[in-house]
Amino acid sequence: MKNNVKAKKGSVSVFLCIVLSAVILVESIYFYGSWMRNAEADLQRCMQLQLSYALSEYNEDLFRNYGLYAMEKEASSTDVFSDCFSFPGMARASFHLEDELNGDALFTGAVAYSKMRFPAVAVSSAIDIIKKATGVLKESDFSENLDEMNLQAGSFIQGFFSGQEKIAPVLETAKGVMEFLDFDGSLRQITGFIDEWLQNTKRGASLGLQGSEEGTPFADFTNPASFSKIGGTLDQFIGAELPSFAEDLLFNEYLVGLFDSQIRNYESDKTTPFEKNYLSVPFSDIHEENRSDLEFLFSGIENEFISCYIANYTISLIRSCIRVAEILLDKEDMETAKTIGGILDVLIIAASGGTVALGAEVYQYLVVAVWGIGKGLYDTFQLVRGEVLPFFENDQLGEFSDMILLGLRDYYRFLFLFIPRDIKLERCLFILRRDCGEYLPTVAYVDVDFMSDTYSQKKGYSIYESE
Repeated sequence: MKNNVKAKKGSVSVFLCIVLSAVILVESIYFYGSWMRNAEADLQRCMQLQLSYALSEYNEDLFRNYGLYAMEKEASSTDVFSDCFSFPGMARASFHLEDELNGDALFTGAVAYSKMRFPAVAVSSAIDIIKKATGVLKESDFSENLDEMNLQAGSFIQGFFSGQEKIAPVLETAKGVMEFLDFDGSLRQITGFIDEWLQNTKRGASLGLQGSEEGTPFADFTNPASFSKIGGTLDQFIGAELPSFAEDLLFNEYLVGLFDSQIRNYESDKTTPFEKNYLSVPFSDIHEENRSDLEFLFSGIENEFISCYIANYTISLIRSCIRVAEILLDKEDMETAKTIGGILDVLIIAASGGTVALGAEVYQYLVVAVWGIGKGLYDTFQLVRGEVLPFFENDQLGEFSDMILLGLRDYYRFLFLFIPRDIKLERCLFILRRDCGEYLPTVAYVDVDFMSDTYSQKKGYSIYESE
């Protein structure tokens, strides 16, 4: 009996050992799995912290001067991961930077940068034009005559003629250009706004003739609802997926707004402020010396003297053609050229003994060409000095010629349209590497060996991600 009890106790002990071993084994597996999940979560968190820290160590010159991001070469360390991970002795981390800034990433980043800032620049330019137009109207004889009339009628008539005859054709032209460029309907909001504004202007003109103040175009334009629609239109523009041609225009804006030119300083009235970029930072603060970056982007020649010569020669051709057109459309100038041509014809006939007689009209157009080229060269000289000039001057336009004033950068904005995108990107990358460093990585990678497994993560700047 006694032996039988001992046998039973021994069987229970064996049974408990077998069962408890299994229970302990299962619990250990659960504990290990829970610990691994916790360690993996902590591992992923620390890897993210390491990558975020690397992205925060960006190239300050590239960001401050060109609005782009790239990491510093010194950011390639794993100190953040080692300090944050709960089990540093059990993990071996490696960190490296890759995906150096290339043409595609540069184009995407530059377009994103310009898309956020171009509306403000465009509105600022439009306000300048409106101010100039208002100043011209106030200084004109037409405005002085209006002052003698009833104030309400005068303000309406002034608004009617300026709004209907001056602004409406411009808006119609802008609408036509947008409809031509709108391949996918992304600009439909803007053209719709133009149609509604024109309708409100016509309605305001009709009510204004009836003596109603509410119907004036100025009142409709300054209506808060109109500003709300303008803001909505700008929001649509920023968030819209633009056609390729519109993106090229934004990239050209980026180049014109952020790269230095041969202009040493602008000359305006009695002050000589330094040439500035989009962010109103003088280029003299960015570079110790003046640089001809825009000229290099246009010509592709590193020698500044040659690149400036090529760029100035091209701009002088454009200005000469415009000046010749101005002379041809001006009756007084054509009469002057005809008189000089007649004198030249007489002198050449006398000098050649009557053997050379081309006629006064031939010499007239020769005088027009020489006259226009001379004006074009002088215009280029003024542009290089930093002055702004009317795009087209004509007696019929009068003082309205001063409404559209163009500087040197405006002509580069036009010339860049004829340079292929890949060439502009290659030249732009050359300048960025020269100014900000040869190595401009945009993506960080971190690899961690932990418990016989390898974990990898990468992270880059979202500005270079295509929508």
